[in-house]
Amino acid sequence: MKRKKAASPKNPAEPLARDCVDIAVRLLEVALVQKKPTDRVLRKLLRERTSLRPNQRQLVARTVFSLFRWWGWLVQLAPESFRAELEALSESGPPQQGKSQSGNSGLKRWSALLLAAQYMEWDRPPPTARVFAHHALAAPKKLDRIWSSSPPSAPKKRMAKIGGLVQDGPPAPEKWPIKNLIPAWTRSRISSPRQLSELIRWLQTPPPLWLRLQTRRIKPLLRELRESGLEVKQRLSLGSTTAVAVSGQTSVYTLAAYQQGRIEVQDLASQCVGAVCAPAEGERWWDACAGGGGKTLLLADRMQGRGQVVASDIREYKLEDLRQRARRAELHNIVPRPWDGSSVDKRRRNFHGVLVDAPCSGSGTWRRNPDARWSAEPGEVDRLRELQLSILRRAAGAAGPGGVLVYATCSMFREENEDVVDAFLKEEDSFSLEPFQDPLSGEQTPGTLQIWPWTADTDAMFVARLRRK
Repeated sequence: MKRKKAASPKNPAEPLARDCVDIAVRLLEVALVQKKPTDRVLRKLLRERTSLRPNQRQLVARTVFSLFRWWGWLVQLAPESFRAELEALSESGPPQQGKSQSGNSGLKRWSALLLAAQYMEWDRPPPTARVFAHHALAAPKKLDRIWSSSPPSAPKKRMAKIGGLVQDGPPAPEKWPIKNLIPAWTRSRISSPRQLSELIRWLQTPPPLWLRLQTRRIKPLLRELRESGLEVKQRLSLGSTTAVAVSGQTSVYTLAAYQQGRIEVQDLASQCVGAVCAPAEGERWWDACAGGGGKTLLLADRMQGRGQVVASDIREYKLEDLRQRARRAELHNIVPRPWDGSSVDKRRRNFHGVLVDAPCSGSGTWRRNPDARWSAEPGEVDRLRELQLSILRRAAGAAGPGGVLVYATCSMFREENEDVVDAFLKEEDSFSLEPFQDPLSGEQTPGTLQIWPWTADTDAMFVARLRRK
């Protein structure tokens, strides 16, 4: 009797590959269909998969970030039904509840897309790549040879290679113009001093993890970070505070230094806002749109815990986060206080300085949050501009005679930055721009500063400093 051929063993990475597909498809729906941020959804989905180990969670998250970072090219490899759904949405608007088809996942349907997402950024194939290759490539055994043919630093060649393979055709670099890596409607809104193509290349590389050292004992803390397994890549002094860029597999949030409030995770561009504010010890400052309180803590730390920083936000749960962070950092000069954006009471018009870190499109964080470039919409920028101007008008009333008013956004769009400041100054002749020193270059500014990713390997950030006459 003839023996049956034994079935080939199942790839042990297949369950992880299926998790990758399920989570990626869900987040594509959140960002591209629902037009919402994906960060909370990603964290929730990863928590729900209790069987995933930490390194597997990192693989899934990295795959998702790669997918969004290169989506302007990778969209051509998505299932035809999903592309058709997106095209229909662009014509008819948001779908009705429950009408989206993007949840119809499946390893075979989505393997080409997920393989390409990993291929664009990994130096060598992760375990899941072999599962995706089995479904997406005619000759999956050639995966290692394909992977080494072009380094990740040559993205157009790499995209042409993988695109040709999964679409069963010759590599065609002309199919992958770099301008497609950001939405078409955003290109004219970015007034970059360099070629747009150079800016986009920067947007395709994640920024380093920047920390702010919330202590005056710098050397022992740096030694502690290195001993924990982190490599300190850069160190910059911003007056009374120190910023460091670190890399490594160690989670900063598990370190004693973080839990004891001696370090805070904060991008360098954001830390520059504190340097532009330059609060003095003993002053009273108001952080009008504090959010989770990163800049509030920065102001309080620069004041060495003296004076007072009132922190406001319309979302009270954010202020509770701030209370916990302030306790951890032992900064007792912070006073959380809700504010709904209405006119300021006359009794509060005596602050030495007011910071308006306004809600914005977040285009300046596209390196760190690549999904945000695809969830943003043109009309949103116009709505935000009106909101930003309204908040700036009302918050400005809290600055006392001779007081400082600082306006900041993590945006690259002129409408949210210079245009808001210009409109405010046309209405308010009691304020004028005050020149200040660029915290990174040391050069004198006219009172406004746009930080670009190439300035110091950071997010993009706009900041303006004004003073009441």
